[in-house]
Order: sequence, then structure tokens, then C-alpha cells
Amino acid sequence: MLEGEISPKVQSLSKLAWLYLEDNKLTGNIPAEIGNLACLVDLRLASNRLSGRIPEELYQLHQLKYLDLASNLLEGIISPKIQQLCLLEWLYLENNKLNGSIPGEIGMLSNLLELRLDSNQLSGKIPDELFLLRRLELLDLSGNRLQGAISPKIQQL
Repeated sequence: MLEGEISPKVQSLSKLAWLYLEDNKLTGNIPAEIGNLACLVDLRLASNRLSGRIPEELYQLHQLKYLDLASNLLEGIISPKIQQLCLLEWLYLENNKLNGSIPGEIGMLSNLLELRLDSNQLSGKIPDELFLLRRLELLDLSGNRLQGAISPKIQQL
């Protein structure tokens, strides 16, 4: 089992396509340098003890199809820059301490098949833009502080 922090030197793995570090005891922040891994297709950091915010540099990973940051101690908002991950098919951010509203920009991720944002501290309404995700097969928003009526546009999913 790995312990400690993810080294910023990870950026030296410039040809890396898959990074699987889930189910360890990793701590500290996700290093911003991960955003320099331009070939990364699959990033799995779930089930660790990572904390802090999701680094903005992560949204520079334009080849990313699979992002799993679930079951950590991540906090802060989900940035609207998430729309830059236009090839993303699987997004797992559940079981963290993320707050703020769900950005409507997630609705721009037209390839998204699964979206799990459950068990966070997200608030506000469910953005109508989520119902534009025609390929979506799984949507879990449970265990948050969301409010308001569910849009009739849910029928479009």
C-alpha cells in the first residue's frame, strides 16, 4: 500500500496514458503538475486521503476519458473549466467534501456515460444542462444539499 504524497515529479512521465493509484493511503494535495501529462486518458486516484481542491491544471488533460477522484477529502467547488475535458466518459467525484453548485458546464461533456457526484456538500438546483447529456447511463446526485424541483427535462435522458 502506497503512503505519502504524490510527487510533482510525476510530470516527467510525459507519455503516461493511465495512472492508477486508487485504494492507497496517499495524502496531501493532488499536484498541479498532473495537468502536464498531456497523453493521460485514465486517471484513478480514488479511495485515498487526498485533500485540498481539485487543481485547475487538471482541466488541461484534454485526452482524459476516465476521471475517478472519489472517496477522498477533496473540498471546494467543481470548476466550470470541467467542460474542457470534452472527451470525458466517466466522472466520479463522489464521497468527498465538494461544495457550491453543480456547474452547468458539465452539460457540455457530451460523451459522458456515468456521472457520480453523490455524498458531497453540493447545493443549489440541479442544472438543466445535465439533461442535455444524451449518452448518460448513470447519474447519482444523492447525499448532497440540492434543492428545488427536478426539471421535467429529465425525461430527455
